[in-house]
This record gives sequence, C-alpha cells and structure tokens, in this order.
Amino acid sequence: MEIVKCLIAGLKVTVGVRFDLLRGRIQKYCFDFSGEPDIAVIPGEEKFLEVCGYNPNLAPETVEYMVTGSIFYYKLLKFGGFMLHSSTIAKDGKAYIFSADSGTGKSTHTSLWQKYLSDVTMINDDKPAIKLDNGVFYAVGTPWSGKHDQNADIAVPIGGFVVLSRGKENKIRPAKPFETVPFIMRQTVFPAKPENTELLSELLDKFLTTVPAFHLECDISEQAVQTSYEALTGKKYIKGN
Repeated sequence: MEIVKCLIAGLKVTVGVRFDLLRGRIQKYCFDFSGEPDIAVIPGEEKFLEVCGYNPNLAPETVEYMVTGSIFYYKLLKFGGFMLHSSTIAKDGKAYIFSADSGTGKSTHTSLWQKYLSDVTMINDDKPAIKLDNGVFYAVGTPWSGKHDQNADIAVPIGGFVVLSRGKENKIRPAKPFETVPFIMRQTVFPAKPENTELLSELLDKFLTTVPAFHLECDISEQAVQTSYEALTGKKYIKGN
C-alpha cells in the first residue's frame, strides 16, 4: 500500500492506495504537507477484505474507492463537514446543490445548466463535502465523485439547496426543514457512533436554517434551467450568460 498525501476540503489528508482507480482520482488533490495529517484514510487489510466479501460482484479497486470515501466522510464530521449525495455546481461565485434519489435526474439537470449557461463548474457530481467555515457553508470538491469522476478542487459558498423530482411542468417553491430533514438523512453518511450522530445533527440544523432550500419539479428542457436559475439566483435568465 502506498500512502499519498493530499489536501482535501482544506484539510491535510493521508490516503492509503492499493489500486490505480483511487490513485488516479486523487492526483489533483495531492499535496506534500509536513507534520501529522488531520485525517488518515487508510483502510486496514481486514476491513478491506471484509467489504470485498460483502460485495463480491464489485472489483477490488471499486471497493477501495468506496471504502476510502466513507472513511473520509465519517472523519470529516469532526471538522465541521458532512457528505451530501448530490450534483453540485458553481456559477458566479455561488454553489448550487441539486439532490435527489438515484436515477431521478439531478446530474441531467446540472448538465443542462452547463449546456445553456456559461462558466458553470461541476464541483462534484455525486458526493461533495459540505463544510462550515466561519459561519458560512461551502460546497467542496472531493475525489469521491461517482463513476464519472466529475469534481473540482474548489470550495464555493452555497447559494441554495434543491430537492429535485421529475415533473411534467417546471415549478419551484421554498422547502421547509420538516420536508428536507428526512430527505437529507437518506442522502448522507449516517454515523454509527452517538457522538458523531450529534455532530451531524448540529451541522444539519445549521445548514437548514442558513441555506435557502427549494423543491424543484422539472423536465429536461431549457425552461427547467430557467425555472431553477431564476429562483436560486434572483436574476433574470438569459441563455448563454
């Protein structure tokens, strides 16, 4: 196993790497720091083999990618961060989080933003880190971004959080915390240890009281982009801007 030093979410991280999949995906985050790491993401051989046994149809390199991501997100809680299963983009200095159950179309919607608007950056297309820093929540790129490996090594203040569902027409409305809490709990890594559960609960409470939340019903048209863009940014939609 090779120990690789990285800077992820502003933290010094060491990652234990066996296979090329993980080795390739962490390259943009490599950083040769000195001193002890904030987070060590080094699965033991026993844990690795155990997870491989639970998932016999997955290649070992895929298991390694999944396990290291889970370890990082569990340990991130102690540094004011959590993972949120979502497709998250940046536009004009703000991050916008689109979250949905798998297969609903969150990545399709963010790809439409990239198609119809300029200078839209994919922060993470699967599991961005959401990190609280000096009272502000940031969406942060990580190497763990799903099968398409779309992520950027950036941290951007969050301008809005959207629960997305399919619809025959495009409409968006503000969402209340009682609507979004159960949903978010399904879309994050839920810790087993009580002390970590408390940390996650505190972070989610702050997140849902400081970040504007919406529910979006949409199709896959340009009008869907207009609907979400205008609600999230407060600006008039102009194609290509």
